[in-house]
Amino acid sequence: MDMINAVILPFESLDSQFIYFGILFASFIVNVLIFVPIPIYPILVISVFDKKLDPSFIAIYSATGIILAKTIIFCLAYYGHNILFKKRTRFNKKIIPLQKLASMVGRQQ
Repeated sequence: MDMINAVILPFESLDSQFIYFGILFASFIVNVLIFVPIPIYPILVISVFDKKLDPSFIAIYSATGIILAKTIIFCLAYYGHNILFKKRTRFNKKIIPLQKLASMVGRQQ
């Protein structure tokens, strides 16, 4: 039994560090998937109740993963939109009247 504890003991500190990066990775993956809503909050709530982990670090790592994912989604949407409209000139001719109509309908008086 002492031999097992001697082997496991050095890895306990690494265990909590990998859990933090796992939380960051899970938050990132869940928030990058746009069309498939997967709840991350139960995982965060369960990890808060672990005595080894600091709730502040859990919140920081989770927020970092969420921010990275949302930033990537924004950049892909913003620059992808520009690339699509440069490549499709025929599509631009059809969409401009729709944009004008939407801007007239969407105005508030």
